[in-house]
Amino acid sequence: MIYEADIERVKAYLEENLKQKNRLLDEIKSFVAENKIADNVAKLAVLFSNPKKTTLSENLDSVEDKDDEIFFNLESWMDEQRRNRESFRNLLLKLLKEKGYSKENYPEFYNKIFMDRRMFSRIISENYQGIPEKSTIFKFILGLELDLSDANKLLESAGHCFNCYREFDMIVKFCVVNAIFDVDDVDEILYKLNGKTLFSLE
Repeated sequence: MIYEADIERVKAYLEENLKQKNRLLDEIKSFVAENKIADNVAKLAVLFSNPKKTTLSENLDSVEDKDDEIFFNLESWMDEQRRNRESFRNLLLKLLKEKGYSKENYPEFYNKIFMDRRMFSRIISENYQGIPEKSTIFKFILGLELDLSDANKLLESAGHCFNCYREFDMIVKFCVVNAIFDVDDVDEILYKLNGKTLFSLE
């Protein structure tokens, strides 16, 4: 059951997020100005838009200031990110196991989050090559009752994050931080403040 006091807490959380977002934007503007980031945009365009080059290293040859460390370190940084990032499927299966779910009781889980059996089976299949939509990952996060750290890891493994510019994301994050995992409560908060739901049909 969600009370008016709970809704007010979410509103206060969203207002604080807006203030933090504005402070971040100011910091980014200052950083861009101080480090002359705009001056390097043309160089970045060369790196990623030259169709005749197949690697970043080859593209670097066409950049005038090729001794600039930021460009030479970019490729190795990207490789490191790929190596360190656990695949979404493997991480999801690991979290399911940690939360006590196995093949025998998977139906209990996907029914809990109102997910179609075929969709769930497809996502955990070894042959699945895609990445689920963020809303689907939110369902996994809330259904597994993950803490913020594991929620962030699961989102990151799929190339997503809680977007501070999206109210929907911030409401879901609030629910994670405050351990609000009941699907009806989550949907009620989302509907009252955002006009949308995650688990039920609108």
